[in-house]
Amino acid sequence: MQNPALILPLFGRLQGADQRKIFQPSRLRKIIVATNVAETSITVPGIRSVIDTGLARIARYNVRAGTTSLPVSRISRASCDQRAGRCGRTGPGTCIRLYSEEDYLSRPEFILPEILRSNLAEVILQMISLKLGDPRKFPFIDPPLPRAIHDGYRILRELGAITADNRLTGRGRIMAGLPLDPRISRMIIEGAKLGALREVTVIAAVLAIQDHRIRPADKTEKAEAAHRRFNQPGSDVITFVNIWDSCRKSMQGKHPAAGLRTFCKTNYCSWQRMREWFDIHDQILRIIKQHKGFNINTTPARPAAIHQALTAGFLRNIGMRKKKNSYQVSGNREVILFPGSVLYNKGSQWIVAADFVHTSQLFARVVATIDVSWLERLGGDLCKRSWSDPHWRKKNGQVTALEKVTLFG
Repeated sequence: MQNPALILPLFGRLQGADQRKIFQPSRLRKIIVATNVAETSITVPGIRSVIDTGLARIARYNVRAGTTSLPVSRISRASCDQRAGRCGRTGPGTCIRLYSEEDYLSRPEFILPEILRSNLAEVILQMISLKLGDPRKFPFIDPPLPRAIHDGYRILRELGAITADNRLTGRGRIMAGLPLDPRISRMIIEGAKLGALREVTVIAAVLAIQDHRIRPADKTEKAEAAHRRFNQPGSDVITFVNIWDSCRKSMQGKHPAAGLRTFCKTNYCSWQRMREWFDIHDQILRIIKQHKGFNINTTPARPAAIHQALTAGFLRNIGMRKKKNSYQVSGNREVILFPGSVLYNKGSQWIVAADFVHTSQLFARVVATIDVSWLERLGGDLCKRSWSDPHWRKKNGQVTALEKVTLFG
């Protein structure tokens, strides 16, 4: 083979040892296949050429659907220039763009600000807590759309964080003090009520970070086999608790840091993500200790209690099975179980998901089995009731009717 090359991947969840290969000298020509993490985060010495596709996956929150989509989109001119800047840092360089100059000039100067493509519930909750005024009148540099603000208020009312006149409730004050998505904070409050606080705080912390599990391209099967050892039938969230407990056990002893590294290497987990998981969990515990009624359970919680807490936070994400891996959710939408879920091909009649993401299709991720009988209590005033077929019951001496209860349709 003439002119052999060393081809290396570069992405955010890549293991540290593999990332360091990028910077090691080599006699071979080095070709780095990178995600857009390389635009601003890393400068690789010696890069002389960059090939720019002009595309990236950019997260956007869909207000109407209440889902996050990750479409492949054209990047802005500023991002194009950032990519071009990766070459020639230490010497002359060339950027080859796989699109025309006219295409480049037609692009927006900057990417759409995050406040215009995010769920605003957490922003609005903090604004109410800090008494910053009405977000519709706040002088944002890039004001969000009115319908996005309306959606944020709707979510907070459904979670019981604010009253009908947009004042904080007692629950809302606790949620505002937690550095988490309000839906995750609501889950913690319900977990304390159901005696499942230890497990729910672990789950809350992991939902606040990117997936800590890694799958190296050359060891995919080994990694997936290692991850399957922790699987809990019917529950992606209790699978996370199993990983946490196993990792904590491996860290017991004189050298917890060494235990963590060994666990991550053996079980194909990101050391950085695991540390982030621990740090957020510690922060949650410090905050909830300031409030009454948040007592860490010393005995393992029932799976039903854990799943009820999850449902309380993500009530709008309940689903009823239509086909094998297909579920009907609120808004008469259809979602597919994410293939990496432990429920894939093994789903129950009713589920709740912590996340809906639209890529090639709408996927439900981080899924758990639920009991439909929980929903009337958890839904409360969000449930709608109708009555039909009134009739006289001679035995009881009273008129009775059939009651139908619906939640988000």
